[in-house]
Amino acid sequence: MPVNRTCQPIVFFNRETYSNHTATALATLFNAWRTATEANKRNVYGEPRTDTVQEFVQRYQIRFEDDGSLREVLSRDLLVAIKRVARDFCLRFEMDSSRQFAQRLVNDLETIRGAGFEIEIGQKRYGTKLYTIRCIE
Repeated sequence: MPVNRTCQPIVFFNRETYSNHTATALATLFNAWRTATEANKRNVYGEPRTDTVQEFVQRYQIRFEDDGSLREVLSRDLLVAIKRVARDFCLRFEMDSSRQFAQRLVNDLETIRGAGFEIEIGQKRYGTKLYTIRCIE
């Protein structure tokens, strides 16, 4: 069973967060990761060759850390993962440019933090921004 069919619905607590497409897609991505890791631990499908975490990584082209966070990812990689999860879960997400996405992420930081995420923005040596994102539970 594909990872996207095993995810639980996402509940938001305020209207502003719910209407923010980036926060909704990010929450769905984290939820899909959690579901994949839990399924792997339980071996839900009874087949040792089924690795839901690897399926997730192949599908969304992004890898979470062992603690469930995204560490030092490029906006381009985050955009690819969020666009795919949005398509899989029929979410509204219409950005195509990683530059546009990075700017929107910065503009919506407070709303995204209000949705339960901690976001740190760092830089590589030549100014490339890296994002570390943790879900606060």
